[in-house]
Amino acid sequence: MSNAGSTRGGFKEEVVTTKSLKIATPTPFNGERKKLDTFLLQMMVFFKFNDKLFAFESEKVMCASYYLQGDAKAWFRPYLKDFMDNTNAPTEADDETVRVFSGFDKFMHEIRLVFGDIDGERTAERDIDEQRTAEREIRQLKQTKSAADYTDQFKRISAATNWNEAAVMAHYYQGLKDGVKDEIAREERPDTLRDMTIMAVRIDKRLYERQLEKGQLPYREDKKGPSTKHKHRHHHKHDKYGPKPMEVDVIETQRKAFSGNCYNCGKRGHFARNCR
Repeated sequence: MSNAGSTRGGFKEEVVTTKSLKIATPTPFNGERKKLDTFLLQMMVFFKFNDKLFAFESEKVMCASYYLQGDAKAWFRPYLKDFMDNTNAPTEADDETVRVFSGFDKFMHEIRLVFGDIDGERTAERDIDEQRTAEREIRQLKQTKSAADYTDQFKRISAATNWNEAAVMAHYYQGLKDGVKDEIAREERPDTLRDMTIMAVRIDKRLYERQLEKGQLPYREDKKGPSTKHKHRHHHKHDKYGPKPMEVDVIETQRKAFSGNCYNCGKRGHFARNCR
């Protein structure tokens, strides 16, 4: 809002001008049932702030049809075609078409019959099950990598719960690594989840960098067992009781080959294949 003034007869006359509020365009609706109410609400808000753009209710319906996609667009196409074909002769359009375009409230009624929640009770039960699943996952969730990764995963799951911010903060704190919680305890406890996540990520990053400076294994990495890269290497130990019978034969054969004797008779001057 801006003020402009001019002086008439010693008095200053103020002129107030107001800038129009820009509203984001609605998110297109593709026929997904759980998104219908949000789509219709966005359309109503859009019409509220752009009321002067629509002289007739039919124009609001046409505007809403512009944001239909997929199955929703396919459903409404016959109505839109019939309406456009009979723009100059509205009475020639089908009764259903006339009813749908008679007002945005009629459009909402028709689209809810097709894409609305036809079983509210079952949907409510499904929502409760999703909340319980999310609550169970939150209680089991622990930081195993960076605090940033943990925070992203926590926010995604906690969005499906019905907890207040205090409860969400408590479970977020419990899932952090002990080192991060120790540092948080040394500072003033944040009042909001956003501030706590920022603090946790900052502390986690500082601890990680400090471990790298010390040349130690970063604390956030999982510790692995002893290296097994040499586990297939054979170790020959000296047997104080001497070679076994089969080992004696091998040793004797190697000795004969080394001395140039025949493998069969042990005499010099010929090979085993020529031995008689």
